[in-house]
Amino acid sequence: MSYFRRSVDRYGVHSPFLFDLIENVFRGSRRGIQPLESIRQELLKDNRFIELRDYGAGSSSGKKMTKISDIARHSLSSRAQCMLLHRLISHLDIKNVLEFGSSLGLSSAYMASSGADVISMEGSSAVHKLAEENFGTMGIDFRLGTFDDILNGILAEMPSLDMAFIDGNHRRESTIDYFNVLLDHISEKSVLVFDDIHWSRGMEEAWHEILKNDNITLSVDLFWCGMVFFRPGLSGEHFTIRY
Repeated sequence: MSYFRRSVDRYGVHSPFLFDLIENVFRGSRRGIQPLESIRQELLKDNRFIELRDYGAGSSSGKKMTKISDIARHSLSSRAQCMLLHRLISHLDIKNVLEFGSSLGLSSAYMASSGADVISMEGSSAVHKLAEENFGTMGIDFRLGTFDDILNGILAEMPSLDMAFIDGNHRRESTIDYFNVLLDHISEKSVLVFDDIHWSRGMEEAWHEILKNDNITLSVDLFWCGMVFFRPGLSGEHFTIRY
């Protein structure tokens, strides 16, 4: 309930940049891209077991046998969330995206379908393989490895970091660490999207710690995710938007 008490709609903001985002990105269609949604439905019905290694918070360490359908049910971004990412990339003309946590590749596919070059990192080899099988023909660069092991190398080879979608590890310290690493590679036009900022107390603490950074000129809390922008001329305000 606290989210809805603090949130505002498009008429409660005065930033032209944010108003434009609300009108053209946040308020767009949630219907989804049909070929990708068909794959989602297939994954939700896939009862094969794979060996899952989950490095994120909320999981026990080690490997376990897990149904693909269960991974799809609990890990895939929703249709509305995927469409928002797709529109955000299209609207801001984002060229290069780095994703933390491929899962089964659906959010990667939505982002790539907007025309961006997407590099997506995944720590579980079985999940990585499925993502490549389902969406490898879309030109997505799926990388296997833990974020800590492969992040710096990927950032060094990217021509620009226009957007990062940070998911897959919901630990407070890790989220803050990734933000600090990304700061050395952003430009004024970059946007960082943090998934599940209200997933736990630790994630909320990480989000509020990130917002203290003076480089941020605008932040938006959509409840399921938070976005930070670095564009000059913005007010430095923090908004919670009904979505």
